[in-house]
Amino acid sequence: MNNRHLMIPLILFLLCLALFWHGFSNIEVNQEKEDLERVQESLKQGILECYAVEGKYPESLTYLEKNYGVYVNTEHYMIHYTYQGANLYPDYTIYVKGETK
Repeated sequence: MNNRHLMIPLILFLLCLALFWHGFSNIEVNQEKEDLERVQESLKQGILECYAVEGKYPESLTYLEKNYGVYVNTEHYMIHYTYQGANLYPDYTIYVKGETK
């Protein structure tokens, strides 16, 4: 009977521990999603600002970083940027390094 009294608190403790772990892992996933959205929005705003100011789309991501304050954490993200012409919106894809799709 004594073992039974110890099992209930142990089971409750493990259940609480599992719930905390699940909650923290969800927070991390949401944070990564929000970070990617911020990178996308920053890039989009930089492209549009460049077009509004100069009347042409930026030729490279480097140009955006240098002249319009767009910052991309290159340790975490990789961007494939394709310039299509001065009056055509550039094509870009953002990849999270280490992520497989």
